[in-house]
Amino acid sequence: MTILKKHSLWILFLLIFFASCSMSLQEKIKKAEKLLDQEEYRESLTVLGQINGEESQNEDYFLLKGKLLFYFGYFTQAEKNFSMCLETLNHSHDPFQKQSMSADVFLFMGHIAFKTLKFDDSAGWYQKSYEKTKRVNSSQENEKITDSQKEKLNRIKIQSLKWLLLVFLEKNEKTKYADTLTLLKATGSRTEPYQALSFLDTEKGLKSIEYFEKSKDLLDSMLLDEKSLLSVYYAKCLQKQGNFFQAETLLNQIYDKVSEKNLPFEKKTLLLELSFLYQAMGDHVKASAKLKEAFDSLEEMTENENDQKNFVYAVFYFHNKDFPKAEELFIKLMDQKKAPFSYRVSSEYYLGMIALESNKYYEAIRYFENNLKQNKTDVPALYNNLAVCYINLNAEDKAKRYLTLSIDLLEKEIKADPSRKDELNEMLAHRLMNTAQIYFRKKSYQTCRYYLNKVLPLVQNNLKMTAFYQVISAKTFVYEAFEKKLAGNKLTIKLNKAIKDFQNAAIFFKQVEQYEKIGEIYFNLGKIQFQLKNYGEAGLSFQESLSNYEKASQKKGESLALYGLGAVYHIEKEYEEALPLLKKSIEKLDEIETQFNFKELSSEYFQENYGPYELYLDTLLITQKNEEALTYYEKIKSRSFLKMVYQGMIDIQSEIPLKLRNEIKLIYAQNSALNLKILTLNDWKYNRESERIRNNAINQIRKNDEKLKELRIEINLKSPNFSSIRYPAPVTLADIQKTLYDDELLLSYYLREDDKIIVFAVSKNNFQVFNLISYYPVKKLVSDFRKKLNYYSDDLFLLSELYETLFTTIHPLAKKFKRLIIVPDASLYYLPFEALVFKENKKNKFLLQESFVITYSHSAGILKLLRERKQPEYSKSVFSIGNANLVSAAALPFTQLEMEEIHRIMGGEIIMGEAASETKIRGTDLTPFRYIHLSTHGFFDENNYSKQAILLTQDQNNDGWLTLEEIYSLKLNSELVTLSACNTGIGKENREDGLFGLSQSFFYAGTRGLIASLWPVLDNTTAFTMIELYQNIKNRDRIPLALKKAKLKVYHDWKIIYSWAPFVYFGK
Repeated sequence: MTILKKHSLWILFLLIFFASCSMSLQEKIKKAEKLLDQEEYRESLTVLGQINGEESQNEDYFLLKGKLLFYFGYFTQAEKNFSMCLETLNHSHDPFQKQSMSADVFLFMGHIAFKTLKFDDSAGWYQKSYEKTKRVNSSQENEKITDSQKEKLNRIKIQSLKWLLLVFLEKNEKTKYADTLTLLKATGSRTEPYQALSFLDTEKGLKSIEYFEKSKDLLDSMLLDEKSLLSVYYAKCLQKQGNFFQAETLLNQIYDKVSEKNLPFEKKTLLLELSFLYQAMGDHVKASAKLKEAFDSLEEMTENENDQKNFVYAVFYFHNKDFPKAEELFIKLMDQKKAPFSYRVSSEYYLGMIALESNKYYEAIRYFENNLKQNKTDVPALYNNLAVCYINLNAEDKAKRYLTLSIDLLEKEIKADPSRKDELNEMLAHRLMNTAQIYFRKKSYQTCRYYLNKVLPLVQNNLKMTAFYQVISAKTFVYEAFEKKLAGNKLTIKLNKAIKDFQNAAIFFKQVEQYEKIGEIYFNLGKIQFQLKNYGEAGLSFQESLSNYEKASQKKGESLALYGLGAVYHIEKEYEEALPLLKKSIEKLDEIETQFNFKELSSEYFQENYGPYELYLDTLLITQKNEEALTYYEKIKSRSFLKMVYQGMIDIQSEIPLKLRNEIKLIYAQNSALNLKILTLNDWKYNRESERIRNNAINQIRKNDEKLKELRIEINLKSPNFSSIRYPAPVTLADIQKTLYDDELLLSYYLREDDKIIVFAVSKNNFQVFNLISYYPVKKLVSDFRKKLNYYSDDLFLLSELYETLFTTIHPLAKKFKRLIIVPDASLYYLPFEALVFKENKKNKFLLQESFVITYSHSAGILKLLRERKQPEYSKSVFSIGNANLVSAAALPFTQLEMEEIHRIMGGEIIMGEAASETKIRGTDLTPFRYIHLSTHGFFDENNYSKQAILLTQDQNNDGWLTLEEIYSLKLNSELVTLSACNTGIGKENREDGLFGLSQSFFYAGTRGLIASLWPVLDNTTAFTMIELYQNIKNRDRIPLALKKAKLKVYHDWKIIYSWAPFVYFGK
């Protein structure tokens, strides 16, 4: 007995073996089929393994073996057996067998295509299977079919329709889904699970759950492959409702069953769904483990499965904010011609989202706009994303147009499909809130609240959207209160409403652990408490804000919270505690800024976030860290000037070795050509070839940008002079003093937002900081001075007032020096210091011009840069162009005299009239000329500073407007550019460089000095000033002294400031 028990398993196996050997072929087939129907796949394969030799050349054998291989995941071998089955059926004389087995083969070929993600192919196979079953039922032989055969045929038909439904669900083809569901109902089959699927995107999935609950008994009776897929959808509905534990339990139960049967596709599908579930639950460790397990479970992967793996991993990395890894995989998918179209389209969408999340708004716009041509399912979302990009680029009007398009489409969808009302209302609420934010940014709080009021009815039953609404609503109350400078009871009411909204929103965001929104809420609560002077509570709110922003890895938020904490310590006069917080806040902002290129940044980012910079500088000054304050002020004054040089907008490259210079030029040329190609392709109709070319171009630009980074390191090593231009470090006090001559005093002005004036006074051997008291806002004094300028008289009172404000305290120090270098700030760029009037005694008034040689510089760093550049040898004297034939401006009678006299004095090249064209100046090699003189009209548009231009003759090649960007591309080596025209020294004020305009562009092009005008000039006095200037230069006066003498001569002849004072010299 013991021996029998010990070997019982072997005895049982031998009995089955001998029994199977004694069975006929048909008995073996039937037994294997029965085991297959019972999902006993291994046992079925064992029985089938007993069929060999000629017996195996049988259509039943091929069909059954194909099915078993399919279930074990051997799709290629399964396809071969199905093909052999069809081939063998060609010799069959049984019409029913031929049609029904073909239908069965087509069903499983559809399964293979479905499970390898070839949904178009699978739909074709299922359709063919369904058509075969219809043909058998309608044939004349139908009467001869037995009940069991009819039952088998009906089962194939039902399965074909069910899997067709799953295909149409994956492809989001709702009309075909509805039509197929009608056909399925007509078979008499129960359809609750498939009705559940039709409600997946509606009513938050509630209807789907209701139908799934009704069909639990039906799900239990299904085959595992169908049951597992339906369970995945059921779990998605539960997840949408927040029933994470129930969804997890369901998925694990089904996973255990498919693992037991070792069904690879089903295992992978369930593991992926578990990964998505854990990701939604915030358990990224488990999510990552399940994701890895999903693809490790496959012994081999098809191309489509490999693409699926890349796509799923890319999405996983995206949601975990690991953008470099996600971007790499998405780009890889876009480059693969054979990757499913849906993956390539979705990859492009996600690349746009990565760019958007990374603040690369122009890159995001390119992705989204191109995606619009291919992605027809996400059009409202794409319009919304484009709007968000333009909001961040301060292009509110364009943003509104995209939001309007998105809202219109959503409203049409709501009317067309009322069952999706809740889902679409949530999207609509998002768009309306974005519109509200546009008006919030524009400080149109009433219009902002109008849109918020439209949002409220849409989100009342939606906790998430209500929380978002409350945050924007609260911010509107806060900023409206502060903007209107409300006080007393009105202020209290507004702020209490805001606090209540913030607190309610915080409850929801804490529950879902949305740390970025929690950080935003506490930052705003901190601002409220700060304004109410509850500094202790404000500090606690800012600290909570910082903690949550850090959890979200949101650098901009971290910077704001650190700024808030720094401000609390500052106002409590704990300056040493404030300094490191403010410094860290700035470091975070600078880190974000490096993600922009200059055009995207356009100084607006810096200006919007100027608070930490100013407060840090003020704290340094309060704590008497004056040298550090000067260095820091220089850093923020030279930002965009030197960055634009770094971006390659000029060609000051003589210090770079020829090989490196050529490599840089080649890369810029390649990128220009590639960008042009991309723009051209964007106008084409979409096709795979244009997409391939475009993607290749984008990838090449990426590679070129990486190459430029490598060249930067090489340039730093080989060309320190060039590297100081392109990658500037802020100058120190020692650097500035080393740059100055003994008789020079540099005065760097800093106009604070509160109208206080700081002046850094630096000489070769001395350094002082002056805190000037302004009884009137300097900006208003300068504005009044400019308004009262005229040909006939001067307002000496205003000029005296400006002197008292800006210079009287400094004058005793200044008297020790012959030359002043003024570094203006903000509105001071519009003021000629030479015209300031002071009283030496009670009777006599003098101009500052009479006491000093005055020059200007954009910063001490720029002065140092210009002075350290190697002085070239010039082969030519003056390139003089002007007196152009202008259609759009009046003639200048004295210009010809001015140009002829300068030519007589200096020689060189003179171009006038029809020849004085934009084409001429852009086509001439200007590098040999020591002086460039332009005598014509200047154009300045106060509403659009980028339209500033020098007007020249128009021809067939150019419009005659030499604009900012066109000046950037000029290659100059000159000691001086003179702009003998109106308004050439003015531009747009900004916090970085004080002023950005036409005059700076010539420095970017390579000049060492520039003379420009601060207002519209008179033709006659301008001509005399310029003739005197060049005569003095000919007499070997240095340019600043030559200009001073010329202006004083005109002053003595004309007296009026309008006539003699408009021209100022910026330079070395």
